[in-house]
Amino acid sequence: MLTRSLRKKVTSLFAQIDSPEDHLSINELEGFLHAIVITSEIIQPSEWLPKVFNGQMPEYDSVEQAQSSMGVLMESYKHYNDLRLAGKLSYNYDIKKLSVEKFDEITGWAWGFLTGLRLRMPFWMSRVVAKELSVDDDPVANSVGVIRVLVDHEFDTAPFINKFRHEYADDVSEEALKQHLVVRMLTVLPEAVGVIQEFGECMIERHWGEVVHTQPAPSNKTGRNKPCPCGSGKKYKKCCALTDQDGYLH
Repeated sequence: MLTRSLRKKVTSLFAQIDSPEDHLSINELEGFLHAIVITSEIIQPSEWLPKVFNGQMPEYDSVEQAQSSMGVLMESYKHYNDLRLAGKLSYNYDIKKLSVEKFDEITGWAWGFLTGLRLRMPFWMSRVVAKELSVDDDPVANSVGVIRVLVDHEFDTAPFINKFRHEYADDVSEEALKQHLVVRMLTVLPEAVGVIQEFGECMIERHWGEVVHTQPAPSNKTGRNKPCPCGSGKKYKKCCALTDQDGYLH
């Protein structure tokens, strides 16, 4: 979550916007940033910053005001990325004492998190884990489904929902069933976020591992127009290069 200092800065930033509908809430922003920093492909600020303002960047009175506002959001992003790098980024809501206010905070966070995931949804729904484990159910796709049910109430589009439906009697009304499902999604949300984050971290490590392996190895070869390492004062091509065909003697 954001620090108290950053929350004050973000609150001040959002207070400058005319309507609350023109920007994410703080809880939504926290979920949004969480999703962005665990995505293996770097999402540039030019892509995610407009999402904070529901797709439309606000108009500022001065360049200084715009820079200050963007600085707060970039500082918030850095805070989340630093938490991830330190292994301290986690889902922190507890539903043991669930109130209406807490429910709104959690669903707001989940909505922001899903908004961040949607920037690269084909990646999260790629079923990489299922393919590598040769299983039918992909835990990452199912975890994304948990959040979709909670946020979008997509009760009929998530295949794993059927197993929850069978737990309740046939005489339970559809509306009561949906309420049960929402409560169940709240219960499994921490695990779902953990699965998504663990997959993201794994793919980040895999991505950077591939980058390292594809980098050309540093060369010790002497440039032909460089001074010869032997100290003769001549260019390498007119000195030792005549006997060192590969250029690695020095």
